[in-house]
Amino acid sequence: TFNLTATDGSLLITDISGFELIDGVGNATLTGDSANTWLVNGNNAGTLNGISFTDFVKLVGGNGIDSFTVNTGVSIGDISGGNGANTYAINGTAGAITGGVDADTFTIGTAGKTGALVGGAGDDVFTITSGAANRIASISGGDDNDTVAISDVEVVTDPIDAGSGGTNKDIFEFTG
Repeated sequence: TFNLTATDGSLLITDISGFELIDGVGNATLTGDSANTWLVNGNNAGTLNGISFTDFVKLVGGNGIDSFTVNTGVSIGDISGGNGANTYAINGTAGAITGGVDADTFTIGTAGKTGALVGGAGDDVFTITSGAANRIASISGGDDNDTVAISDVEVVTDPIDAGSGGTNKDIFEFTG
């Protein structure tokens, strides 16, 4: 077991090896390196590239492609994708989710609940399935061509903003 004892500590996953569990404390941030697979399967807990972690309230992707999954019935704080074309599959509860510099894919399932969804500089895709009202704080596209597919507009609390982009075209699909 590795214990991160700083109350507001931050840990870059390349700083450690040979551990089975990374244990954060307080407002700890866990940052991946390069390409990463994140699975949140407990409250502020899960695995990063097969290494278990607990008590981290913020997850930050690395320089490669990151895949974030938040399972039903669990919660995590904010998620930031970092660089790379990242994917976010949210079926539980997450804070704000921020994309990176490439095309990101945000999929929010019927049980998913998040803070703000913020696209990055690439062609981002947001897919929101129907469910309870007010599950998503807001959606904000980035600078390129973004697609928002949403089955029920009432799931989003605040406005959906296409973002800036000059000649870029954003696509909105309402299926509900």
